[in-house]
Amino acid sequence: MILLETPLTVQSYLELFADGCPENLRPVECPSCKAMRKLHRHGHYKRMVFTLEEAYSIPIFRFKCPICGKTTGLLPPFIGEKEQTAWEVQEEVMRKQTKGQSLTQVAGELTAAGGPYSEKSLWRWTTRWNRLLRDSGNIFWTQILRVLPTSNCQ
Repeated sequence: MILLETPLTVQSYLELFADGCPENLRPVECPSCKAMRKLHRHGHYKRMVFTLEEAYSIPIFRFKCPICGKTTGLLPPFIGEKEQTAWEVQEEVMRKQTKGQSLTQVAGELTAAGGPYSEKSLWRWTTRWNRLLRDSGNIFWTQILRVLPTSNCQ
């Protein structure tokens, strides 16, 4: 999958992609073989997306590499690969948990489209996000330590 890096909401995505994938957003690098060629249009499929307010059916556009023949999808920025629940729903779960609510409480109170969500789903989301935050923290500090000059501590 190729992640679309243009910041979009579900509504703006639906408007922008109403007549197909805009030419300026068409991928120019194959994620498999890294060939720098415009990928050929290869249709689309529908995916359900559940936000805090409502459910949407959105098109995910597919592309095929003219070099290696592999296909890939262009994923919107508000949802993950193989996921239906938008980031904003998962963000709300993380926000409530950091305020001290248990996953059982959050699961019982979460009013989002596509719900109710099981405690196990919320656990998977929080585990993944906590791991990503931990790992990105390591990357952040590694970059800071590279940039800052070393001091002579004796």
